[in-house]
Amino acid sequence: MSNSDIDTESEAGFTLLEMVVTMGIFGALTIMVFNLLSTSMEVSKNAAQPVNDYIDAQPALDALSEAVRNSPDAQPTVEGDALFVLDQDNKYTVWRITEEGLTNGVRSFRGVREARFADVDGFTVVTMTAKSGFPTEVRLGSRFPETETMFTDSFMAVNKPADRPTN
Repeated sequence: MSNSDIDTESEAGFTLLEMVVTMGIFGALTIMVFNLLSTSMEVSKNAAQPVNDYIDAQPALDALSEAVRNSPDAQPTVEGDALFVLDQDNKYTVWRITEEGLTNGVRSFRGVREARFADVDGFTVVTMTAKSGFPTEVRLGSRFPETETMFTDSFMAVNKPADRPTN
């Protein structure tokens, strides 16, 4: 068989140009699928973030609401940066923000970045911001009948948290 006997018109195969075009199309499709996957992962992460933020602040909210609910008197400072909570033994704890998070002097809740306290219509309103930036606000009330406050304005002014500079 000589070279003249081979029919070059009927040989099957791909040309270099066809292979380059095919690889280019496959590469473009691969990049589009990767972008779609990474975008869907980002959306999923952002959708779950508020739940995770709430979970970070939840232990602090639980402990604080338990303290206020079982207290005959809970009073925020005038500036709203601390909350004095009186217990059944006439001892008080101070809830405030430190570098470690929200603390009551015994336990610190690291999931809380900011907390503000206010007295609104006999309820303690707590506005918290989780470390990740998620804000939440709750109204807390005592389960005891309304009593005369045990913390006077002069007491609240004198007993500021120790690590806060005075002006």
